[in-house]
Amino acid sequence: MAERRWRRVKDWVGADFEDSLVMVQVELGTYVGLNDTAAAIWEAIEQPATRDEVVAFVRARFDVAADQCDTAVAATLERFEKIGLAVVA
Repeated sequence: MAERRWRRVKDWVGADFEDSLVMVQVELGTYVGLNDTAAAIWEAIEQPATRDEVVAFVRARFDVAADQCDTAVAATLERFEKIGLAVVA
């Protein structure tokens, strides 16, 4: 079985605001603010990516241990899925 690939949900738009990325789903009027780590994960799933690929992307950007990064990426992807920012492709 192939590893799950995560991708963005296309109906969100975003803009940098101060030290975060603010995302808006215009149709529903929903918005969220993404910190630097979550914004990097959002960037990493511009094209469908596995969790391991996202972890590698984030680790290349930040000085973080592999196990901590994997835990944070997994939790963030689950949160993205729950709020409708990302889905498994």
